Amino acid sequence: MPCGVSVCSASPTASDPSHSIGPEFGQPDLVHVVTGASSGIGEATARAFSAAGHPVLMMARRVDRMAAMGLPESVIRAVDVRDRAAIAAAVA
Repeated sequence: MPCGVSVCSASPTASDPSHSIGPEFGQPDLVHVVTGASSGIGEATARAFSAAGHPVLMMARRVDRMAAMGLPESVIRAVDVRDRAAIAAAVA
């Protein structure tokens, strides 16, 4: 079972633009993906990336808490990290 918080950077390639979530941010080259972004370490991580000016894809079950953060250049997805299909859909 995956842990509640994980962080990675997604860098889509020109050969496979279907995996790009960057156009939502106007910056297709780098998006930071944070799971568990509604509280704790995940929330702190999303806030830190956003404060540094990076676009963030925030994923967690509690959408209302992520929305209340009001981070600029962020996209919110309701995702349970135990559901691999939901994760794949969130970053597609």
